[in-house]
Amino acid sequence: MSAILTLLTDFGTRDPYLAELKAACLAVWRRAPVGGRDLVLLDLGHEVPRGDVGAAAWFLARVHPHLPPGTVHLVVVDPGVGTARPLVAAGARGQRFVAPGNGSLAFLAGAEDLRVVILDDPRAWRPAASGAPAPTFHGRDIMGPVAARLATGVDLASLGSPGVAADLGTAPSFAGAAGAADGRLGSVVWIDRFGNVISDITRAGPVGRRLAGGARLRLGRIDVDGPRATFGLAPPGRPFWYWGSGDCLEVALPLGDAAATYGWECGLAIQEGAP
Repeated sequence: MSAILTLLTDFGTRDPYLAELKAACLAVWRRAPVGGRDLVLLDLGHEVPRGDVGAAAWFLARVHPHLPPGTVHLVVVDPGVGTARPLVAAGARGQRFVAPGNGSLAFLAGAEDLRVVILDDPRAWRPAASGAPAPTFHGRDIMGPVAARLATGVDLASLGSPGVAADLGTAPSFAGAAGAADGRLGSVVWIDRFGNVISDITRAGPVGRRLAGGARLRLGRIDVDGPRATFGLAPPGRPFWYWGSGDCLEVALPLGDAAATYGWECGLAIQEGAP
């Protein structure tokens, strides 16, 4: 059976960084006694907005439940690379995770089976023969090799010092949390390639339950009605909100690019609209 190591970064694909990260993972795997198993490097995505830890956290929280137990996830969205922020590995929900302790794994903090390790043991990093870790590329030189070691089946405890949930970092929030002084119900956390905006308002959360019967919402200076079941049931030429496939509140423009049309960006407040 193959081992699965997923990769989520803000690297894009035009530079050498992603290739170097994958090479570092494969180098560790090749040297390990893995009993003939293959390593599957699964690209979750490499277009996370630059340095957007909140977007990375949302992305991984949405995707990881669809992958099998034993999967290892590597997140390299690290605007604080080279600073005092910790690097961490975590085990939770039958899977394992490696990331900076900047909040990209904060969604795991409430997991009953959570284990956290601080990656402070250089023996688990890139081999010393490759040189000291570059202060600007801990993904390649520390986190990637650690994630590959986890994929071979090593225990978390062998990778560093015991940590606690707080070492995962604080879940990033935009300029004001839900219910803040600006009256926001939530925020835009992602814009997909179709121009649909995706929020951090979940259907099962307190705000989502309050909106279940329908409501008018405001994004910037634009009011949107909803929920609609799907795109084809919305009035043409008018934005609307709906519950997306990830059970988050989303806003779209039928046959159009809502974000580009109205200038909506990540971090934008979602507020109650005019009556």
